[in-house]
Amino acid sequence: MGMKSLRTGLLLLRNPCLWVAPLICAIFGYLQISSAFGESGAFLSEKIGFIWLLAIPFFLAATYGCVKNDDYSIRSYLKMGASGYFRVLIPGVLLFLVAVILIVLAFVPLMSGGGGLLPFIIIVVMFVPFVLLTFFYDTAAIFEDKKVFESIKRSLELNGIKTPEVISFYAVALLLLIIIGFGLMILWSGLLTDQLLPLVDMTETELNQIATDPEAFMGIIGDYGILMTSFIYALGIFVSVLVLLPYKAAFYRDVLLNAVPVEIGSAGGIEGVGMGEYDEKGRWYKYS
Repeated sequence: MGMKSLRTGLLLLRNPCLWVAPLICAIFGYLQISSAFGESGAFLSEKIGFIWLLAIPFFLAATYGCVKNDDYSIRSYLKMGASGYFRVLIPGVLLFLVAVILIVLAFVPLMSGGGGLLPFIIIVVMFVPFVLLTFFYDTAAIFEDKKVFESIKRSLELNGIKTPEVISFYAVALLLLIIIGFGLMILWSGLLTDQLLPLVDMTETELNQIATDPEAFMGIIGDYGILMTSFIYALGIFVSVLVLLPYKAAFYRDVLLNAVPVEIGSAGGIEGVGMGEYDEKGRWYKYS
């Protein structure tokens, strides 16, 4: 199921408007990384990241809206982006705040004297399921016109209704990210071969110090290394968003859109709540 939706999503890339969101994300990614090691440092990088977070809901809503309506014109893109902006932004902000709280809680053991792998384990146990369970809130908001809490609830619901299908989606997405990341790592290493050679002669202690000090590492690879690192980072974001965004949209439209829960009937049997259909406003009408 995941591979079928991936093929469908890749075919959608023949529509030029679906390349806009990856391009915008790549530009923001490049500016964020390059500015982080410029004269303005983290200050400018944080501002760029904040603007990025505010801008991306527009392009997500526009992309999903075009796929939903099968209309890939510029007019449709702008209209769907504007109409769906806050439906994606507001629940996204709420989820971001919850994620921050989870991360803070994960590092409480460090403040109380704990350490080691414990914070990492807590993040994996708490944060990863949280992200996966709420992953489809934005598509629910656009494809089914869900409101703030309804879109989050719908994402949680879909993970339970279509568990095997959702797992296959995540498996394919993870495989794609691994392939993209591995390929870009090889490309990055090849472009910076001369700059990375000094690391070969360093001791383990020196390498550990470099690993904990990004500025020292950037000092080793120089301006050329920073330029190439920013470029590879932007390229990675571009390719990832280009592939995964239409994949997610196609998967939601073709697999999850009409999924509805089942309930136990009065006679103890399972009856489908989903014997019906959604109207254009996302309201469910059950067949009699």
